Amino acid sequence: MWSRRARAAFARPSLLIALIVALVPICILILEPAPRATAVTNAITVNTLDDPGTSSECSLRAAINNANNKSSDSNSTCAAGTGNDTIVFSVSGTITLGSTLPAIANASGGSLTIDGTGEAVTVHAAGQYRVVVVNPGATLSLSGLTITGNTSFYGGGVSPMEVL
Repeated sequence: MWSRRARAAFARPSLLIALIVALVPICILILEPAPRATAVTNAITVNTLDDPGTSSECSLRAAINNANNKSSDSNSTCAAGTGNDTIVFSVSGTITLGSTLPAIANASGGSLTIDGTGEAVTVHAAGQYRVVVVNPGATLSLSGLTITGNTSFYGGGVSPMEVL
């Protein structure tokens, strides 16, 4: 009743299913969109609570200077800045500032993140000044740290620079 061709046609669905199971993952890999290019972020590790710190330390002040200048200052052990920098901490405690930190000046597409995650970091202004100023066009992200003690009439520990 059934011809040889008809019987062979019924035997092929299992072969077809096996091919689909084998080829679907390959097709997914081939058709997956290319990953987006992301900016490389450079880590600068603060290893002291001192302000300004010594030449054998990397203070928060020195780390900001290096991030701003895209270089490594000989007055600290901080890594050189690159334009996209993240300042992290290997210490916990309070950094008591003697003056306003250097203004954040990473224009030209750069960014700076100060991240105290994993450490208990407090940045304390001990006088009548701002903790940090962000220049026009610059980008600053703060995460995982506390800013205290600002009694400045400027209205906050972190503020944009006024444009006159």
